[in-house]
Amino acid sequence: MEERMVQAAAHDGDHPGPLTGFSDAQRLAAIERLALRPPRRSIAVIHRQAVSVATAQRWPVPGYSTVHEIVRKLDPALVALGVEGSKRYREMYELVHRREASKPNQIWQADHTELAIWVRDPRGSRRGRG
Repeated sequence: MEERMVQAAAHDGDHPGPLTGFSDAQRLAAIERLALRPPRRSIAVIHRQAVSVATAQRWPVPGYSTVHEIVRKLDPALVALGVEGSKRYREMYELVHRREASKPNQIWQADHTELAIWVRDPRGSRRGRG
């Protein structure tokens, strides 16, 4: 299983071969791909897999704190989409009701909030409402 993860992380979708000799951006992308694959993994597991990929590709081995920082900076919406799937992503981040207007002022939306109001009558006494 881990061998397949190493092979998958070592290949970029645009390149048929391994990322040998590529820049730090490709190494960063390999770690991000490991973090965005289901099922959700701990940072320790992602770090071990990143070390395997780096060793196989003869890249500098990333430290635990480096992998942790990369995974921590991933957008939560992207993680939800990658790890938990599109259904979970829609539940968490999509609008419940999406409406589109074909011309200006076709759709209006208002929010109703009751406010506490104090009113003075002509005699000066106050009455509250709300």
